[in-house]
Amino acid sequence: DKFVVLHVRKHNAAEVRPLESVRDEVVKAVAREAASVAIAAEAGGVLEKVQAGLQIEQFSDSHGYELRTELGVDRRNRSIPPDVMRRIFELAPPATDKPETDFVIAQNGDALVMQLLRVNAGDYKSLEDAEKEQLQNMLGGEYSGLVNHEFQRGLHDGADISVL
Repeated sequence: DKFVVLHVRKHNAAEVRPLESVRDEVVKAVAREAASVAIAAEAGGVLEKVQAGLQIEQFSDSHGYELRTELGVDRRNRSIPPDVMRRIFELAPPATDKPETDFVIAQNGDALVMQLLRVNAGDYKSLEDAEKEQLQNMLGGEYSGLVNHEFQRGLHDGADISVL
């Protein structure tokens, strides 16, 4: 059994700051949000064109965008931005004649359009012993984390929390 006791020494009531003191922050936030929406809309338009049959190479060449091709990508690849790596491994395996295409907004605000052409299924038997052990350790760690999370959630759900 665990419990936590908190004591509030001073409470500062919420207050609305004068517009003049926050004007610059508001302008920057609105500009950032507008730019973000515009970038996502542009990336969505690119996505629609590519899904309609436009070759991604044609689009990047005609608009002056950088095109990177990565062959044989696996989860250990460090040359691809992490946002792209996460999303590319979430995509469904593409049909034989139709690549999977999507985009992500990177942490710096750039839209990164990606295309998955082919997936080669892994084969546990072909892994080296060290890779098998690493995979087993990773899966064991994820399972342990899940069990611990569920245990903690059960404790929280069953706890009698009161605020005085």
